[in-house]
Amino acid sequence: MKRVHQAIHKTFQEHHEWIKGKLREIAEKETSPHDVAIAFSIGVFIALATPGIDLLLALLVGYLLRLHKIALVFGVALINPLTTAFIYPLSFKLGQHIVRYESVEGTAFFSLETLRNIGVPLLIGNFIMALLLGVLAYGIVYLVYYLTHYRQIQERKKQKAFKAESQK
Repeated sequence: MKRVHQAIHKTFQEHHEWIKGKLREIAEKETSPHDVAIAFSIGVFIALATPGIDLLLALLVGYLLRLHKIALVFGVALINPLTTAFIYPLSFKLGQHIVRYESVEGTAFFSLETLRNIGVPLLIGNFIMALLLGVLAYGIVYLVYYLTHYRQIQERKKQKAFKAESQK
């Protein structure tokens, strides 16, 4: 049992280091806060709006729109089974409220009626939640990136320019 625990711990450490390295990559590039935030928020939107094909679709959209790939993948990765366990029930309730479907009880598991009673509200709710969370993610990532990294990069540029100017 101790070996399993050590193996799991090692795996988590490796993933943690990989994530830190990728976040450092984002921070070290002179990418604008808008570019990072828009890629992240599009990743969140795609992950919620298109479950199952999210990563492939996100990479395709990222390639076509020339988005920041690392931020895009982090946005998709944020919407994982742990978060969807909370988001999907809210999406369903929201969609159910919008389309005014009352109950799904008493319908056969595999039927068109079940698809209509569950699928339609879930898709509508997911789309709305994807929009809301995408916009929220944009604001948060923009603010955090700007405050933590981009401002520091700009300060370093000013200091270098000031040093270069004072040495003349």
